[in-house]
Amino acid sequence: MQVDRFLVWGNPISHSLSPRIHEIFASQRGTCIDYNRNGEGMDLATFIEAFLDFFANQGGKGSNVTSPFKKVVYDLIKDRSEVCEIAQACNTVIKRADGSLYAENTDGYGLSSDLKSLGWLNLKSKILILGAGGAVTGVLYHLLKEGAQVDIFNRTRERAQEVASSFRKYGKVEAVTEYDFDDYDLVINAVAYKKGEDAVNLRTSRITNPNTKFYDMQYAAVGKTPFLSFIEQLGCSQNLADGLGMLVRQAALSHYYWFGVLPDANIALAQLREELSQNLG
Repeated sequence: MQVDRFLVWGNPISHSLSPRIHEIFASQRGTCIDYNRNGEGMDLATFIEAFLDFFANQGGKGSNVTSPFKKVVYDLIKDRSEVCEIAQACNTVIKRADGSLYAENTDGYGLSSDLKSLGWLNLKSKILILGAGGAVTGVLYHLLKEGAQVDIFNRTRERAQEVASSFRKYGKVEAVTEYDFDDYDLVINAVAYKKGEDAVNLRTSRITNPNTKFYDMQYAAVGKTPFLSFIEQLGCSQNLADGLGMLVRQAALSHYYWFGVLPDANIALAQLREELSQNLG
C-alpha cells in the first residue's frame, strides 16, 4: 500500500521548518507523517513538471507552497477557495478522493490567529503595513475581515495604491506616502530583509508611543529579525513579535485540511521554539 506523501515546495527551501512543524502536529495525533522539502534550484518549468508528477505518480496527498511558486500553483489549479481567489496565491494544496487538486491559502488565517493570540488584533485596530508584495495580498483580507483599519506604505507608491484599491471593498484600507509609528496600534513588516542586512531603512528615528506593537512576518530561529532589531535600537524593547507563530498557525490549518483534525498550535509553537533554542543557542 502506497504511503501518503506531503511536500513543501519553494526555492530556496532547505531552511524550511515546515517538515518539523507537521511532524509535531502528527505526533499530537499519535502518528507519523511523510513530509519533505522540494523545489531547491528548480526553474518554473521543472517545478511544474515535478509538482504534477508528485500528485499523479508519487503518492502525493498534499503540499504546502512558498516563494516563488505560490502564484504558479494558483494559476495551475483552477478549483480554488474564496480566500485563495482573493489572495491570488496558493500555499496549500489538497488532493481529493477523486484525484482532483484543490487550492487553498492559509497565510491570512495564520497571521490573524497569531495576532489574536497575542491580543494585538481587535475591532478598529489601526494597522500600518510596510510593504505591498505577495505577502501582503495573502493576509490583508483577514485583517480587514476582523474590522482593522489598514494603511499600506510601500517604496513604490503605485503598488501600494493598487493593493489598497483592490481590497477596499473588504474594509478600510489606504495607501500612505508618510507615516509615524506612534499613530498606530500595530505595525506589521512584510518586507523580506536578509539576515545581517543593514538596509532596514524606515522613515522614523523615534518611537514614543509605548502602546504601539511591532510584528515581523519574517522569523528568526534565535534572536531577533533585522526589522525587530532596528525597532529595538529605536528604544522599543516590548511588544515585539516575529512570524514564527504565523508559520505554525498557517501550517495547523493546512494540517486540518489534510487530516480533519486541527492541531494545538500553541503547544507546537512552544515546542518548536524550545527545539530551536537548544539547537542554535
